[in-house]
Amino acid sequence: MTEREFRYCQCSPNCKRKVFKPNNSTIWPKYNPNCILIMATKTRKTKEVPNGQPKIKKERKKPIPWEQKPLNELIEYVQSKLCNPYIRERDLTNFGRCVSSGFAIAHAGHYYSIGSHPGMRLNINNIHGQSVYSNMHKHGDGINYRTGLIKRHGEDYVKKLEESEIIYKTYGYSWDVFNVILIGKTYRYLKDNKIWVYDQETFNDWKEKVQNEYNNNRNKKHR
Repeated sequence: MTEREFRYCQCSPNCKRKVFKPNNSTIWPKYNPNCILIMATKTRKTKEVPNGQPKIKKERKKPIPWEQKPLNELIEYVQSKLCNPYIRERDLTNFGRCVSSGFAIAHAGHYYSIGSHPGMRLNINNIHGQSVYSNMHKHGDGINYRTGLIKRHGEDYVKKLEESEIIYKTYGYSWDVFNVILIGKTYRYLKDNKIWVYDQETFNDWKEKVQNEYNNNRNKKHR
């Protein structure tokens, strides 16, 4: 019986494994099946870069503590990770429904939007639990938002909020790192202790207490 036509495997010049001509194909493989398996195993074990050196895994950068983030990133972090979760839990606990539509609360919606009033984005009077429908599809639903605030907190509450907007528009507002960090720590403290606050004056009182507590702890460490 004549042996099938073959060539030697091309995986290396010294390889003596045979590669037989297929019976049902005109394409002649370059490598012996055993050599293909060995090469695949080596590739999995040692991935090489074009210069032939073993690939060195890059060390992952350690996450930056939120207090050390640049100002713009810090504001975003405090808004999304500390302020908004507090607002949603506060209104779910006390009212259970969106301030403007009565639907399920999913967002912390602003009465005065962040886009037009960036300096009021962390003002606790200005943020209340809203549904996706009101906050996204109806762009805040301002008219029903105002009506809902009056039903819950009274007309004086809304007047105070509107007065603070006039002051903001007149004098503006600038953020500083220390104050943003303190606001974030205050929201976290209030949430951890289930303290539900709705007006800015009370929030500022708590912010002062949080600052005093921080200063006292800092002084103890340095003694």
